Amino acid sequence: MFRVALIAIPLVALLIVPAFITGTQPRAFGLPPIMWWILLWVLLTPVCLLTVERMREE
Repeated sequence: MFRVALIAIPLVALLIVPAFITGTQPRAFGLPPIMWWILLWVLLTPVCLLTVERMREE
């Protein structure tokens, strides 16, 4: 069950949450919030998938 949640978290973070992010402030590294949110999850998704893969091997 925990593995399913780890796979679902990036999916929800990239498909549902951006619909609720509005505005252009605050900026991080010159990017508006929607862009750094997507960039953050593009980097975190492999971490979640690697964790699921390691759990599967046990």
